[in-house]
Amino acid sequence: METPTQAIILAGGQATRMRPCTDDAPKAMVQVADVPIIGYQLVWLARQGITDVVVSGGYRHEMITGCGRPQ
Repeated sequence: METPTQAIILAGGQATRMRPCTDDAPKAMVQVADVPIIGYQLVWLARQGITDVVVSGGYRHEMITGCGRPQ
């Protein structure tokens, strides 16, 4: 059996329980120690050998687009 190299991050909710942190940004972009939550997820996935990630966004998805692409 092959080791998976793909993952999906579900980031479509409004995160109403995290307000006021999510008033201006989706939960995935809320900063924890100056790093967006999605950043921690992407690093963890890469360490597990994941090379392809799809982010399924909804609320304020435009803020997430491109955040994980290499510079």
